[in-house]
Amino acid sequence: MLRSASIASAVLAITVLTFQPGCRESRQPPDLQGSDSAASPADASHMGGKDPERPKATVKPMKGLELYSWQENGETAYALLVGTNRLKDESEITAAAVKSLAEVKAALDKYEEGTEVITMRNVGFGRLTFTGITSPAEYKDLEEHCRMRGLILD
Repeated sequence: MLRSASIASAVLAITVLTFQPGCRESRQPPDLQGSDSAASPADASHMGGKDPERPKATVKPMKGLELYSWQENGETAYALLVGTNRLKDESEITAAAVKSLAEVKAALDKYEEGTEVITMRNVGFGRLTFTGITSPAEYKDLEEHCRMRGLILD
């Protein structure tokens, strides 16, 4: 008897909660409710200056991102890797190499606001030393790109 009373109470509670007004309302943030379209430039003021044309990113790595840069054959190379609790070896880093900061910025656009980007400096393995971005102009460009997208650059 006690068991059937408990089951009946549980069913009643689920039924009441299911049909209670407001239970089926959207749980999206208020600025997304009722609209599937992108924010207009006029709405940018509430976004803290972020780019309203940028589609919402959906990836946020738990350990942030690691940005490596180094000189190779007289050119700067970059690699953006997901952070982990382990050291990466030279071959893993160089396998992810891109040749321009524009490619790095395009890759960063896939990550959610609040993602931390750590520039790896003075890290050396084998034949390469990962110096971080040494050009002040490039660093400032990257810093502005991250700020506009809500990414945290160390």
